[in-house]
Amino acid sequence: MHAIYDEVEEDIRFLTSSKVRGMVLLAVMSGIKNSGEISREADLDISSVIHAVRELEERRYIVDKNGYVLTSKGKIMAHNLMNFLASLHTISMDNFWNEHYIDDIPDNLLSSIHMLRNSEIIKDTPTELMRGFMLYLNLLRKSRRVRGFSSIFHPRFPSVIEKLARRKADMEFVITPSIFEKLRETKMKKRLVPLLEKEALSLFLVEREVKLAFTVTEKFLSFTLYFKNGLFDDNTTLMSYDEEALQWANSLYDHYRACSKPLSPEDF
Repeated sequence: MHAIYDEVEEDIRFLTSSKVRGMVLLAVMSGIKNSGEISREADLDISSVIHAVRELEERRYIVDKNGYVLTSKGKIMAHNLMNFLASLHTISMDNFWNEHYIDDIPDNLLSSIHMLRNSEIIKDTPTELMRGFMLYLNLLRKSRRVRGFSSIFHPRFPSVIEKLARRKADMEFVITPSIFEKLRETKMKKRLVPLLEKEALSLFLVEREVKLAFTVTEKFLSFTLYFKNGLFDDNTTLMSYDEEALQWANSLYDHYRACSKPLSPEDF
């Protein structure tokens, strides 16, 4: 990796040391534009745009075809620059990521963290306790398709699941061993087994404890993490209604479902 960095260091400096060059590159992503159009769209001084365009042409990131368009190299770079900027925006949100344990998020999904850029961090306050959880429940009750990863248990979950089952929602959850043992308790077992028998609910057991919890539906994502000391953060929720965020969360669900075993009524 050190050798690669040395090889591309000049290009990194070229693209990141000038906001104008980066903005011009991104402006041309949507199609052919002249200097005036780039200047207006990017809110840049026309002389700065002309200077940046010449530099980008020299590096063969853009080419003049009676208006400026990205070269193949420029198109690849523009998309990666946009994702890089979106990733920086995502990880800077309210210090959410730095405060929490993230090792149970697969590397490929950490690499696509920019897909969560249109998210909101919701924190409980002294005057709004359980703010994030109550928003989650209200949204969940209206859902038709539910996929979730459960490493925590709340007494209200079973009743919400029963109501969703009566509405014939499509529900799947991956659960951790500790949650499995909790659900095997007599009180919980009596409520869940009939849902499994009617195939109104599908449960999958992951083989180890995992320090994250989330639900993704056709409309929203609710995502929570643990602190680095192992305690669950029940006061902070990442929420998103953005399609890319839902795709990201569905990929995370698919990852854990693929390494889990299905549970039948007999398992309880």
